[in-house]
Amino acid sequence: MTLTKEQMIEQGRRIKKVRQDQDLKQDDFCAQLGLSRFSLGRIERGEQAIDSQSLFHLNNKFGISADWILFGTELKNGKEYDDLKKDLETTKELLAAKTEIIQLLKKTAGII
Repeated sequence: MTLTKEQMIEQGRRIKKVRQDQDLKQDDFCAQLGLSRFSLGRIERGEQAIDSQSLFHLNNKFGISADWILFGTELKNGKEYDDLKKDLETTKELLAAKTEIIQLLKKTAGII
């Protein structure tokens, strides 16, 4: 997939926002991501796309969602993850309740 110039500019803005929100200078941010200052400057200006290793470090070190960096979708603070986790718990509870009902029906029918 080839990114458009506009997509790279938006990604660069989001990455710069992360750096500024962390109150880090370019050199310090580069050290965290394993990037050269030259590359970070190009990324922040939208002249270069972020590489997968740097994207991984952004997620790992700062908890920033790759989806947010790449596409601007709001997956920050694990909101969607928490929603999925709640859905999974609800599904487990429903499955346990269904299993219990089936056991009761079998018992009532004399199958067990």
